[in-house]
Amino acid sequence: MHTYDRQLAGELPVWVDGAWYTIPSRYTYSGIPIQKTTSYVGQYMENLGLDVEYHNWGGSTYPNVIGEITGLINPDDIFIIGAHIDDVQGTPGADDNGSGSVATFLAADILTQYQWGCTLRFALWTGEEQGLNGSHAYAQRSYNAGENIVGYLNLDMIAWNTPNSAQTISLYYSYSVPGSLAFAQLFSDVVGAYNLNLVPVLGTGVTGSDHASFWQFGYNSILAIEDNGDFNPYYHCPGDTPTHTDLSYFTDFVKASIATFVHKSECLIPSGLGSLDGHVTASSGGAPIDGATVSTEDSQGHSYPTTTDAIGYYTQTLVANTYTVTASAYGYQPTTISGAEVITDTVTTLDFSLVAIVEPLVYYIYLPLVGRK
Repeated sequence: MHTYDRQLAGELPVWVDGAWYTIPSRYTYSGIPIQKTTSYVGQYMENLGLDVEYHNWGGSTYPNVIGEITGLINPDDIFIIGAHIDDVQGTPGADDNGSGSVATFLAADILTQYQWGCTLRFALWTGEEQGLNGSHAYAQRSYNAGENIVGYLNLDMIAWNTPNSAQTISLYYSYSVPGSLAFAQLFSDVVGAYNLNLVPVLGTGVTGSDHASFWQFGYNSILAIEDNGDFNPYYHCPGDTPTHTDLSYFTDFVKASIATFVHKSECLIPSGLGSLDGHVTASSGGAPIDGATVSTEDSQGHSYPTTTDAIGYYTQTLVANTYTVTASAYGYQPTTISGAEVITDTVTTLDFSLVAIVEPLVYYIYLPLVGRK
């Protein structure tokens, strides 16, 4: 962790484009320095096996960099952990925001070792110091594309704590964004559950970092940042160096951040994967039913729906477990099969034969109209 921070602050070189390079600045409009920084980040995540996007929101030298683990079960459910990697001119930016960037690196380091049912993204934004430009462009693009970003954890300045003071952290949510209070409370609960030496304080009204870009488009997001009442005196100054970070505080903050991200996603695959497939047909005549819904539910009540194709066939990848599976289609009675076992590296076949709903006969009785004088 300390090594990563020293590399981003220019105290140690990074390996990028096949050579060692010392980062002199991470200022968005610095040209070669920010280009090397973003290339280093992207190449680092590619080496972890992530799919990497360089999102050009402005000039080609300062893209956002996003690494992705595509979910194996519900890939359309997207969770993001991220930080702005840019800084201002004349500062090494160890805390602002090398610290949040390092936490994102470490999340990628650890979480790429596991399988996930949902999609995880690891984002490094540029243009934050100029007005949240990079994250705003990304959130807007995601909104326009209809992406289901379930949660974004924004990390900004998480390494400064005045020596011998309470290790307070600030967690900011928005009243106008449903779920963000619960998200912040989850972070606080994680600190307690893992007995980390941090003091969480929840608050609202802070919009000066990249979480606000996601709030603007209705996405659930929170900001995790060091205590607002214990502000880093080296902020945006030459003294924002790795020496002026609290490694114990920094370490616990990173642990809490990664654990919160994992608990928020709730999609870690703890065991092997198997497959479920089959056909859905009409009981009368055996015709395939196109567009039938096959919904698989586990013991915790999580439901995983899919639909049949033109020949009535469905398939889905699931965690090895026991499920209740229901097939339904318009005009047919639903059918449920309980105790369906999905076994690691095995295809379990369940076929459904649905009975058509017979519309009741309706009789009309017509009475003559009798006129009165």
